[in-house]
Amino acid sequence: MSEQEGRPAGSRWLVPSILVLLGMQLGLLYLQGGLLHRQSNDIRALREDVQYLSELIESGTAEGAAWHPAHGKAKPRLQKARFILEEDPEPAVREVEESRKSGQKAVQEAKEVQQKVDVQAHAQKVEEKARMKEAKSSWSPLVAIVLGVLAVALVARVLVRRRG
Repeated sequence: MSEQEGRPAGSRWLVPSILVLLGMQLGLLYLQGGLLHRQSNDIRALREDVQYLSELIESGTAEGAAWHPAHGKAKPRLQKARFILEEDPEPAVREVEESRKSGQKAVQEAKEVQQKVDVQAHAQKVEEKARMKEAKSSWSPLVAIVLGVLAVALVARVLVRRRG
């Protein structure tokens, strides 16, 4: 009998198929890495574009400035935004100002809510301390009276034993 006859029939194709699947998995990982790298570069370029546009809007010099996308691929919606910016910067400036004002208003409201929460938390702590102090003050005189009675009883016992 040879070694080939002693093996089950499925073991002949199992190892090569696993190797092929692992090779395909490595290929897919390589493709995914390339896609993630390209996507990262696109996002980085878009971030630069947004920063540049926001600086133009904030400085108010967007009327004569020509914008060129940093990532080299001019997408239609970016082109539309560029043309709107070049034609009339006022709506964009107003929109940014409104956005800034609403953001400041939201921050102010959040601060007010936080202050209210802080005040409520402080009030609860003060109430808890007052309850603890009241509870302590309610039983501490009783403890003092009991200790006094015990001291008097011990003194009386000592006196009774000496005389007796």
